[in-house]
Amino acid sequence: MKPAATHRNVYKEPSTPWVVTWLTWPIFFALNVGFALLAIGLRENYSSVLTTLLITNVVVLVTLEFLFPIRREWKMTWRSFLRDLKYIAAGGATFAVVDGLFGLAATCTIWALVRKQCCCSVRSSPSKR
Repeated sequence: MKPAATHRNVYKEPSTPWVVTWLTWPIFFALNVGFALLAIGLRENYSSVLTTLLITNVVVLVTLEFLFPIRREWKMTWRSFLRDLKYIAAGGATFAVVDGLFGLAATCTIWALVRKQCCCSVRSSPSKR
């Protein structure tokens, strides 16, 4: 017999540990902020630290989703994971293109400003006759 639905057990399966249900995101937040600040303080390569954190976060979250789904019908299978992988790849490719375009625009803007400054400094210098 199923237990009566209350605000506490509507989404949570009884087998999901309390720590996984309620502390995953706060722990991730604290660890990510802590490692990012540590990398800044130690003058580490910030980009590689964030990349490592991102990969670690994804691996841990996918593993938790496999082991402890919030609802039984939401359980990730290898088939659903492979199906979702194409959406993950498409999202990553879209993000990379947009990020590249913003980087290109910033580089072109900086290049134009530097070039203009150099041109202006050459023009404004007094000529020797």
